[in-house]
Amino acid sequence: MPGPARRTRRLRTADDLLSGTALGRLPTPWWYGLHLLTALAVGTALIISSRREAAEHPRTLRLVALSLGLTALAIFWL
Repeated sequence: MPGPARRTRRLRTADDLLSGTALGRLPTPWWYGLHLLTALAVGTALIISSRREAAEHPRTLRLVALSLGLTALAIFWL
C-alpha cells in the first residue's frame, strides 16, 4: 500500500500569476513598452528629486570627486 500522496509545491512565475488577467493577454512587445515607460517615469522622478535636493544643498567639489572616483572603481575594478 503506497504512502500518503505528497503534494509538490510548484514555483509560481509571472506567467502563472497573470494568466487569466488583462495583463496576461498582452503581447510581449507591450510588456517591453510598459517596462520602458515605467523606467522613464522612475528616472524622471529621480532627476526631479535630485535637482530639488541640489537646490537646497549644493554639491561640493569633494562630493563630486568622491562620486566620480567610486564610479570609476566600480566600472574598471569590478
